[in-house]
Amino acid sequence: MRRRKKGKKDEAQSSLDAFTGAATSQDKKTTKVPSMPDLDALARADEKARQPAHNEDVQTTEVDDSEPLRTFSMPSMDEVQQSPTPNTEVIYHKLGEMYPNPPIIENQDGMVLHRAVLNDITGCAQLMDWVADDHAVIVEMNRLMKK
Repeated sequence: MRRRKKGKKDEAQSSLDAFTGAATSQDKKTTKVPSMPDLDALARADEKARQPAHNEDVQTTEVDDSEPLRTFSMPSMDEVQQSPTPNTEVIYHKLGEMYPNPPIIENQDGMVLHRAVLNDITGCAQLMDWVADDHAVIVEMNRLMKK
């Protein structure tokens, strides 16, 4: 362990003292915490602001049509252009329409195959139950991925 020379201040030690709660030479100042606002008064003011004013004079202002409204485009607001699927003899991704109730029986020599559409995360528990029971699961996750 290295010994420090007397007379030199050890900056590293003073920075550690701040975390350990050691007494420092500075006076500890009490921090002033603002008082809690009156939430009832704020709620009343909010209700009053939301109510339409019936007795106020309505002033009409002329609209300057010389400048158009400023707008900006958001990519999420664009309509999604779906590409057309190519025509093929075999339909690979519509097995649910071709075989809505597959003839798979649970027995010692075979397996159980589940077909599922996962709309959101709440269906994951059922999927895990099927996997824990050694069943096979085919999951469509398009709707979940679009969210």
